[in-house]
Amino acid sequence: MPVATLDLHGLTASEARRSLHNFTQRHCRMSAGKVVHVITGKGTGSEGRAVLWELVQDTLNRESSEHVAEHAGMLGGGGWVMRLKGPG
Repeated sequence: MPVATLDLHGLTASEARRSLHNFTQRHCRMSAGKVVHVITGKGTGSEGRAVLWELVQDTLNRESSEHVAEHAGMLGGGGWVMRLKGPG
């Protein structure tokens, strides 16, 4: 079970990237080794193509990799689960 959830629905790409970075940074200190959940939605309400799912994947692989030990997209899309590293 996730110890925390971040819902990115309705955020712009830059807001979502910043929120995800802050969330993983904060929770790696508070919840090292624990699982958290990030909700992106499937993009069915978006005008144009959905961007948040891929944005989270890219952010986890690059900018937040120092805070995230492992991550996986949820079956069916719509979100990610991740196990956090400890601080440092």
